[in-house]
Amino acid sequence: MFKNKKVKPFIEFNITEKCNYCCDYCSQGHLNKKYPNQLNNATDEVIEGLIKFIKELGQDYEVNLIGGEPFCHPRLIETAKAIAGLGNKIMLITNMSASPLLYKQFIEATNNKLHLIHGALHIAQVKNLDKNIQNIIEVKKLINPNTIFRICSVVEEDTFETLKYIESKLKKEEIEFIFLRCLKSNGRYSYYSKQIEDYIRPKEHQYNRDIITNKQTDTSKVMCFAGYKILHINTKGDVLRCWSKQSKNNFEYFGNVKEVNKIKLFKKAMPCFAKNCNCNHPTTQNGYYYSIFAPLYRLIYK
Repeated sequence: MFKNKKVKPFIEFNITEKCNYCCDYCSQGHLNKKYPNQLNNATDEVIEGLIKFIKELGQDYEVNLIGGEPFCHPRLIETAKAIAGLGNKIMLITNMSASPLLYKQFIEATNNKLHLIHGALHIAQVKNLDKNIQNIIEVKKLINPNTIFRICSVVEEDTFETLKYIESKLKKEEIEFIFLRCLKSNGRYSYYSKQIEDYIRPKEHQYNRDIITNKQTDTSKVMCFAGYKILHINTKGDVLRCWSKQSKNNFEYFGNVKEVNKIKLFKKAMPCFAKNCNCNHPTTQNGYYYSIFAPLYRLIYK
């Protein structure tokens, strides 16, 4: 099951660790509470190094801008414009709290290179729900018809009726809405009351399924293109294989964008060295495949 020809080259850039929200079910909320004064933005040096790195890699790479909340970084729009100017597609993961004016500036800066806006609506953090919904509708009017625009909300028992209300409002505007399940520590779905399950199960989105697939993958048997065609870059500029801890032999670290000439990526798919996968990118990008030789490769490379 070799998928090399299907792999979508992908960079995830964590432009900021800061977020203006503090959700109980999100790892960011934990960071905000525990390290409120230790969360950083990517520096100018990191951003300039990132642009140079992407230029060397070429236009095939989609660049996903994440946080924290990306709009907490003062150079988000400028960075997106520079990346799009190189010919690369842009993706944005956001909590939709920024003003429609800022989204307008972002959309104009990325021109026709904006591939996806994945917005999260966090009910407990929103002061005026109807205004927030209206802002989302305004953003929908601004984007190119070819841009994927979807909104998700984490399902909780006491917020379900509100989520149905949001869904009905957005559906009228042809905006995709995802009922996002909470995940248990073992990577299993969270299950809800029969009323909720009967409603959301038929609507189960591929986004949910991708997350679960990765959480339940036996990574000891996986050859993965992360580190070759799938990369994660943190706010410090470190070029990492992915979110998961890989090995003691630096199979997770490839260098820093502040020294682009020293970055050394894999030349092919390599065995995953993590105990379990912590993100859905390999699934989404067709970035891994099972191999009977993966356990042997693990021994060789260790």
